[in-house]
Formats: sequence, structure tokens, C-alpha cells
Amino acid sequence: MPDLNEPGAHEAPPGGQLDALDMIAIEAAGSEAEAEAKQDAILNPPEPEIDQAAIWAQIPHALGGLLAMAMPELKDAYTPEACAAWGQGMDAVAKKYNWDAAESIGKWTPEFMLVAASLPLIVPTVRAFKAHKAIAEAKDKARTVDGVAGAQDASEPVNPMNLPPGNFSEPT
Repeated sequence: MPDLNEPGAHEAPPGGQLDALDMIAIEAAGSEAEAEAKQDAILNPPEPEIDQAAIWAQIPHALGGLLAMAMPELKDAYTPEACAAWGQGMDAVAKKYNWDAAESIGKWTPEFMLVAASLPLIVPTVRAFKAHKAIAEAKDKARTVDGVAGAQDASEPVNPMNLPPGNFSEPT
């Protein structure tokens, strides 16, 4: 029986006719090739197509979540649709410069993680400083009497010697 893996093994014999055994051999070789292809597809499945735009969209999504902690009004700006649109735009730029989304994001993941871990600490701290400053300013305003600084507390009597001249009322 001829070796069907040799070049020219599937060519017609010089008389132009194949005998029955050649036909069976050709059929069997085809079935074996199909079986090998199916087995190879099962054992080595093709890699799934990765949506690069969806990976890029994770950047504004994560950034928007962090910024919304400090400024809640930004929550409505960083919608999934807006982040997806940004991801598509970034994907176009990434294709132009031959960047890979997963590789690029993976390179900066530790820094993103640090920012994400720091913001829950920073935002309340900044708010506390602002609150303390507002309290101090309110106390300073309360210490002024009629716009004149000098009294230590609004409940303390005002020393008339510290007031500028004027502001006398004429009896009627």
C-alpha cells in the first residue's frame, strides 16, 4: 500500500483511474486529518479575542471612582458609557502606537493600587483640615465687633479705647 503522506500520493495513476483500495486509503487519510484537526482544536483552543477598548476603559472607571470620593458630583460624569467611549478612543490611539492595553496597565498597576489605597486616607484628612479652618475663621469673625478686630470673644466687653473714633449717635 502506498504511503499517503508522501508528496504525490494523492495523484491519479497514469491510467487516470483509481482502484478501490486507493479510494479507501484516500478516504481514510481525509478522515484521519479531520480527526486530528478536531483533536488539535480541543487540546489547543484558540486564544479568546481580548477587547482592548474594555481594558482601556478600566482606567477612567477606576479614576472616576477615586475622584468621586473627593468630589461626589463627579460620579455622574464617569458613567460606564462614558468610560467605554474613552476606552474606544484610547484603543484607536493604542493601535496607532502599537500599545497593548493589558501590558500598559499592568506596568502601572502598583502605582494605581497605591493611589487607590491612599485616597480613602487623604480625602477625610483634607476635609478635616478644611473643617478646622472654617471653624477658626468663624471664631475670628465672632471676635470682631461691627467689623472691628480687637475683642477676644464676642461675649467679652469691648474696651472703648481700642475702638476707632466716631460711631457716635446723636440724640434726637
